[in-house]
Amino acid sequence: MSVVRPPPGPPLPRPILPRDRSVLDRLIEYFIGDGPQNRFALICAECHSHNGMALREEFEYIGNICTQPFTYYYVIIIIIIILIIVLLLLLLLIAVKCIKMIVC
Repeated sequence: MSVVRPPPGPPLPRPILPRDRSVLDRLIEYFIGDGPQNRFALICAECHSHNGMALREEFEYIGNICTQPFTYYYVIIIIIIILIIVLLLLLLLIAVKCIKMIVC
């Protein structure tokens, strides 16, 4: 069976099978019971990315580790940094106005 090369990052729990399978691959899948029809997709609850496939028998017991961790956290951190910068600029503007009032 040929296996598609996984995306960069941590290894997937199970390899992703290619769509174009030969007759021999299909026969092996039929007798062994290991094929796309007998697997469930592992979807991350946080970022909704596809993290591989799990066999029906092990789906309830497998731990799903996200291959794209902290995707949303980066966005939140960037928003927080922008808000801090805006607040600092506002404080600087208020400080400059107060200094002008004291001097005048």
